[in-house]
Amino acid sequence: MLAVAACGGGAQGTPSPETTSAAAGTSTTSSASGASLDSVKPCSLLTAAEVTQLGLKESGFSGGDTCQYNNSGSVYVIVTVVKKGGIDELNNDGGTATKMPVGSHQAMKVVKESDNSCIFRLAVTQHSSIGVLAQDRPDKPSACPLAENAAKLVEPKLPSA
Repeated sequence: MLAVAACGGGAQGTPSPETTSAAAGTSTTSSASGASLDSVKPCSLLTAAEVTQLGLKESGFSGGDTCQYNNSGSVYVIVTVVKKGGIDELNNDGGTATKMPVGSHQAMKVVKESDNSCIFRLAVTQHSSIGVLAQDRPDKPSACPLAENAAKLVEPKLPSA
């Protein structure tokens, strides 16, 4: 099983913030809508019925800002609350990125064919997002339909963008 970090580089297919610096005396946090992810728990973003609908079960790996689900094979889905990383601020880790709407939220879809991962990053504010990653073995069909279906189930539970 792959070890997963909520927002650190090194684990395949997980988003990691790009480093930026700010001039002295300037603020690097802002929120156009005032939406906050402080009270959002990643394991509350998919109900038990939705997890079953996706063909998954809760894996028992959850903590902090990450919740992981899997099936009895090699497929897994990870939902991550990214409090400091908007969809345009995260490292795509060599994947192909495409912006698109998911429900009422702007999203960034990042596909990495090399490890058959697909992540939908749902914007909550300019500097925060929710990541919904699906991954399977490289010899299996694309993980993107599963990531998209999971993102569509998560999206209505998010604060307004």
